[in-house]
Amino acid sequence: MSLAAGVCLGHYEILDRIDPSNDAGDIVRLTFGQAPSTQPLIDSPRNDFAATVSPNGRWLAYQSDETGRQEVHVFEIGGSGARWQVTSEGGEEPRWSRDGRQLFYRSSNRLMSVPLETGTTFRYGRPRPLFDGIYNSGIESGRSYDVGPGGGRFLLVRPADPGPAPRAVRVVLNWPLGLSAR
Repeated sequence: MSLAAGVCLGHYEILDRIDPSNDAGDIVRLTFGQAPSTQPLIDSPRNDFAATVSPNGRWLAYQSDETGRQEVHVFEIGGSGARWQVTSEGGEEPRWSRDGRQLFYRSSNRLMSVPLETGTTFRYGRPRPLFDGIYNSGIESGRSYDVGPGGGRFLLVRPADPGPAPRAVRVVLNWPLGLSAR
């Protein structure tokens, strides 16, 4: 079993866990303390990963291929354990807005937004496209974008320009000595 980076929530952390025997991903809660323990939150025979916790700590958004393609789901962390499939036409890399009123996700090379109500119950609206662009969706961290503090700006990872390859690489050893000599 290998664990990917997750979201730390004080006395526990939510992590993506990958079982190397079948390459399936699950989402677990790792509790810290005298006797650390791991509790499955989303444990299915399908691939469940890209966990992200809402700003109020109550809801967990993640992606799963249980329908045959990647879709975004939301799970109530404490309490009922209820689950909702938020997308129906494909969705990956969910991210919460800082105020918890929107859930963003990537669908192919389009960034989408879903309006939310996250009071005592979870309700979501109809997904709408924000913009199209070129995203590096094959990135190993599973995070090809992030949401700015105001929710209106995004930081995106794009593939490098496929321009001409450099002909040489220059390696400078002991460069601090060169600076002090100047």
